[in-house]
Amino acid sequence: DDASAMLTTLGVSAFAKTILEDTSGGAMWATMGGTVGAGFWILPNGIKIIQSNVAGTTDASGSLTVSFPTAFLSNTSFTIAAWNGNQSANATVSQYRDGTNPTSAYFTTVWRTPAGAAFANQSVTLSYIAIGI
Repeated sequence: DDASAMLTTLGVSAFAKTILEDTSGGAMWATMGGTVGAGFWILPNGIKIIQSNVAGTTDASGSLTVSFPTAFLSNTSFTIAAWNGNQSANATVSQYRDGTNPTSAYFTTVWRTPAGAAFANQSVTLSYIAIGI
């Protein structure tokens, strides 16, 4: 069509034309190499951003393990910020780390009462954001 011919005359690349012809932001994002999933975004350069609120029940030691909706490359290729997503639960949360946890696919949090005891077998909501590759 005339617009495409004009863009070619102006020296606009085929890739740029594809972006200009995309009919939505989502289509342009895909053309650029980005991915969007339930609770995660993968930037065109491969950086992953995962954000979620997860409801669960802590175990007897006050731990809650959360699976990522998409895996990272390794257990050292990302960072996590996690917090108590249910402020009515009188507990603090921290991320548990050792040689095998977190993995590229999940991480574990430890919940404690204000006195430091395990927040055991309790319904909780964990909010988190993880960024990495």
